[in-house]
Amino acid sequence: MKDFNNNFIYDLTPEDKEMIQEYKKFYADFFNFGNKLLDDCFHEPIQDYELTIYSAYYRFLELLDTLEIMTENSLINSGLLIIRSLLELTAQLCYVLCDDNEIQKRASIWQIIDIKRTARDDETFYKAMAAKDCYKNYADILRNNKWPNWYSYCENKRMSIENIFMTAGIKDLYDNLYRPLCLENHETNHMETNIIIDEYNKRFHFKPFRTFENDVLLMHSIIKIVLPLNSMMINRYGNDALKLEWTQYQEKLERLIKDDDSLAEIAKIFNPLNKWY
Repeated sequence: MKDFNNNFIYDLTPEDKEMIQEYKKFYADFFNFGNKLLDDCFHEPIQDYELTIYSAYYRFLELLDTLEIMTENSLINSGLLIIRSLLELTAQLCYVLCDDNEIQKRASIWQIIDIKRTARDDETFYKAMAAKDCYKNYADILRNNKWPNWYSYCENKRMSIENIFMTAGIKDLYDNLYRPLCLENHETNHMETNIIIDEYNKRFHFKPFRTFENDVLLMHSIIKIVLPLNSMMINRYGNDALKLEWTQYQEKLERLIKDDDSLAEIAKIFNPLNKWY
């Protein structure tokens, strides 16, 4: 099938269209919780360091919005690439939120480094930071060290992205989702060729981008990512009504993940190459 620009696009079956409508219900739920959190639970005057948390969570919702559009248009494999950005942002936010005693420090240093990119020079930057109560205790951490990323400054030691997944308590997402998304070798994954061999006719054929397995994987991955982040955000910033609503919805997501993981284990029996469906 071709669009008005004469580009090939995937021709959706009735089953595909039905599945997309089901997935849109999940997106609607996610935006419901996210918008309530931002609109009803962050009240003025918002603390300076909390602007970073607010802004990062807003970006999280933007990425979800992008994934919904990609799902609607059947850009499933490309959506898996966006998942990597969503997952990195989630890990960073969960790292900030996972320890009540460290939230202000971690969010402030994240914000300071972000602001530093726009400073005219170091002297002007550090002078401005010293004038703000919420920043002055952390400015010297940046002045006296040369770490490669902001979370290394928070821990005062060299940290990797794997470390923050572990510190945030979501190491399983690193092992079972982030690492597969970052594969850069020649194993079979969603970044590999879409050409298959017809052994009988000794010919090569182009296969559709969109497969049922990747369709399920995309939504399953999004649910696994949303679950820990929304739990941390709502438990910290949500009002009582939102906390109750999320607790009930969280149980639904946990059951769904458990059922999907069970189906995936069955799938591996029949298809050993299917590593993380």
